[in-house]
Amino acid sequence: ILCAMDDPFVEPTIFKSVRMSSAIELNTPENGGHMGYFSRKPTPWGDYRWMDFMVVDWMNS
Repeated sequence: ILCAMDDPFVEPTIFKSVRMSSAIELNTPENGGHMGYFSRKPTPWGDYRWMDFMVVDWMNS
């Protein structure tokens, strides 16, 4: 689950009280906004699609 701490609609702390499978990983970066579609600054790829970058970065880690 990817939910930014600055999401204006979904409070990321709600996920901490939910019992989840050990197969689920909660990722709560400081910034990203709602759904992580657009970033204020360019990603290291040079575009503004924040979630695309985060998912690939997570898969590579």
